[in-house]
Amino acid sequence: IGQEPIQAGHYLWLVLSLATGATVAQALIRIGLPVLYPFIQTEFGLSRAQVGLITPSFGTGFGVAVILGGWLTDTFGVKRIVAVAMLLLSAFTLVFPLAYSFPIILGLAIVVGIVMSPMPSATTQAVIDWFPTRIRALVMGVKQMGVPMAGALTAAVLPTLATVMGWRTAIAVTGLLVPIIAVVFILLYRDAPQGTQAAPKFNLATLKTMLWNRGLMITIIWGATFAGFQHIALSYLMLFLIEELELSAIMAGSLLAIAQVSSIIARVSWGAISDFIFRGRRIAVLALTGFLTALWMLGASMMDGGVPSITVYLIAIVIGISTLSYHGVLVTLIGEQAEPGHIGITLGVAGAIITVSQI
Repeated sequence: IGQEPIQAGHYLWLVLSLATGATVAQALIRIGLPVLYPFIQTEFGLSRAQVGLITPSFGTGFGVAVILGGWLTDTFGVKRIVAVAMLLLSAFTLVFPLAYSFPIILGLAIVVGIVMSPMPSATTQAVIDWFPTRIRALVMGVKQMGVPMAGALTAAVLPTLATVMGWRTAIAVTGLLVPIIAVVFILLYRDAPQGTQAAPKFNLATLKTMLWNRGLMITIIWGATFAGFQHIALSYLMLFLIEELELSAIMAGSLLAIAQVSSIIARVSWGAISDFIFRGRRIAVLALTGFLTALWMLGASMMDGGVPSITVYLIAIVIGISTLSYHGVLVTLIGEQAEPGHIGITLGVAGAIITVSQI
């Protein structure tokens, strides 16, 4: 498999479905809980600053454990790690409704971040293990659609559930979805042959080799930089549209939705472009997304309240197809630059560096 022609037939597409489903499961609570922040804020009487601590708590737990999660994937294989992580994720998500104080919510967010930390590396390794280079970025783009899919699902369902039945019930429903996905994954996924080999030991010498891999480190630094740009776009786009361009909250929200929908389409499109137009040259695609990011940031810096509506719509689309859509190609490139047997730990180190860049 790997770089060889496709030999597994229809099973490859089942792998893709399972990896995408696991990505959805991983993102449900992390993306779904912010949808419920207004309800949590009201119940506990929190300030905006206090509510703003919940999301970074997920990131803290993730950043602390992501390297360990990558090593565990290399050592025990994708199937076992994803299965255990999803079952633990469901268990701790179901504890959220029992939280009776704000510090407990923060603690649970950290624990959930730790528990979910192996999953991005593991699902990425599943794609790299099973799919050949010639279609790998396209497949990775499809898998990465699981994140905005989870966002769309939680945004559509959780506010209504929380209004009718309370935010605790809404979270409980989210937690019950995860073990369903976990059981399907356990029953249907099998590790690729090369994924079951004993992983080489990870030690300081291995880490030094990784850090001295110039191409790999440049890729990771690029990813950390653009993770920062993404954080800026998602955190401040709404404020910019409302405060600087004097748009209504509804209009600003629709523009953010346009950016997210554009991202869903672009994640797959960039993968296809990388595989079929640039013939596996991932750096060319990342350079294009970087150019488009610089373009929209320059354009936004010159906008004021009198800017034509079409320009604002165009900026939202460009944000979606650039700053919010590079992930699939980036993780494909990182995985392909990893030493044999160290894909998980390499993705873990990359994830840790990228997480730190957003703190």
